[in-house]
Amino acid sequence: MPEQDLRAIIPGASALIKALCDELEMAQVIDAAVRWDPRQCKLSPGTRIVALVVNALVHREPLYHVEAFYAGQDVALLFGPGVQAGDFNDDALARALDALAEANPSALFSQIALNAVLRDGIAVRTVHADTTSRSVYGAYEGYPEKPLHITHGHSKQHRPDLKQMVFGILAQAQGLPVAAGVHDGNQSDKVWNGWVLDQYERLLAGHHRESLLYVADCQFVTQENLARAQAKKVRFISRLPASFALEAKVKQQAALAWPSKANWQYVGSLAQRAKAETYWVWETQAELYGRTYRLVVVRPSRPDPRSVRALERRIDQEAQQLAKACRRLSRQCFACEADARSAAERFLSEQAPLFHTLHVQVVAHTHTHRPRGRPRRDGAGVASETVWHLAAQVQEPTAEQRQAWTEAQAYFVLITNVPSDALPAAEVLREYKGQVSVETGLTQTR
Repeated sequence: MPEQDLRAIIPGASALIKALCDELEMAQVIDAAVRWDPRQCKLSPGTRIVALVVNALVHREPLYHVEAFYAGQDVALLFGPGVQAGDFNDDALARALDALAEANPSALFSQIALNAVLRDGIAVRTVHADTTSRSVYGAYEGYPEKPLHITHGHSKQHRPDLKQMVFGILAQAQGLPVAAGVHDGNQSDKVWNGWVLDQYERLLAGHHRESLLYVADCQFVTQENLARAQAKKVRFISRLPASFALEAKVKQQAALAWPSKANWQYVGSLAQRAKAETYWVWETQAELYGRTYRLVVVRPSRPDPRSVRALERRIDQEAQQLAKACRRLSRQCFACEADARSAAERFLSEQAPLFHTLHVQVVAHTHTHRPRGRPRRDGAGVASETVWHLAAQVQEPTAEQRQAWTEAQAYFVLITNVPSDALPAAEVLREYKGQVSVETGLTQTR
C-alpha cells in the first residue's frame, strides 16, 4: 500500500456507541416517524441523528464541526460502504434535526427508551423526575415562542446572564431515562412537574403506570400538582418544602419524640461503603389542601454541612439585626415610665428573635437644669427633669441550643400518598434517596 494512503484513526468509543444505537433500532424508529423521501436522500434522517448521538457522546462538537469529527473516523465501518464524512455536513444534519422536530421528539425518545427497557428486561418500578438548564450564547431575538422559547430563567449552571432552555427527564432507579423533554428557558420546576402529570399516560406509554411510583423534589408539592396527582391516580413521593408551616410543625413533633425514641424506626445505612450515613424515620399523617397524606420525618446520623453553615449564617444575621435594633432603641427617650414599658413590650413583640434572647430594662435618668451665671444662694431657678430610656441586651444562644438546632436542621420531611401497608416508612426513604441517580445524570450532561 502506498505510504500516502495511510492515515491514523482514533475511533474512541464511536463503534461501541453506534452498536448500541443499532441494538435500540434508533435510526429505524426515527425514520418511521419523520417525513422524508428515500429517493432524494443519500442517508436517512435517522442515520444522521445517530451520527449526532455518537458525536455528542464521544467528542461533543458544534454542528458545523461534526463533519471534521467524522473525517477522523472510519466512517465506512460505522455507517456502511460509500458513506463519507461530507455526508454529515451541517446543512444535512440541520435538515435531519428539522425533520425530527416536526415528529414529536419526546414521543420518539420515550419509544426508544422503552425499546431499551423491554430488550434488556429492566424493571421500571420507580420513576425519578428532575430538570436541568442548558445555557446558550446569542441574542435569539425574534425566536418563535413555539415550540420553544429560549430566554432567561433560573440558571442551574449559575449563568443568569445567558439565555437558556430547560431539559426535563424521567429515569428509572438506576438512572436509565424512560422519558424526556425540552422546555422554555423560564419554565419553573413546579410548572414542569404539572406538565409531567398532565402528560403522564403519554410519556409512560408501554409501562404499567398503575404500579409506578413518581419521585420528585420539593418543587412538586403545590396545591395544583397534588390535585393533578389525585385526579390522575399517580402514586408519588416528594419532599415537603421548608417554606410550609406544616414542615416545621411536624419536625418539632418528631424532635419531641426523639429522646424517648417513641415511634422512631432505625433504618440504618442506604449505601454500601464504610462510614456511610445512617438514618432514623418517624411517621405521622397530616392534612394538606384538604387531603390527608403520610409524612415521614427523616433524621440522618450527621447533618448536611451546607445546612449547618446556613444555620450559622442565620444566627449571625439575626445577631447583627438585633444589635442595630438595640442601638436605635437606646437613642429613644420617653416622658413617662408607662410609655417606656409599652415601647419595650412592642419592641420585644416586633423583634421576636428565633435564636437569641432579648432582655430590655427601663432606666430612669434625671437631668438638672441650672440657669446661666452665678448660682443663687437660695437655689432658685434650678429645675430637674426625669426621662426614661430602654437598655436592651442580646443574649447569645448556648452551645446546647446550637446543638439542638443543628440536629433539627438535619431533619427533612417526605410526603407521599402511598399507604403504609404498600410502602413502609423505611422504603419511602429508600425510594426517595434513589433520586440521586437522575440528579447525577443531569449534572453530567450540563
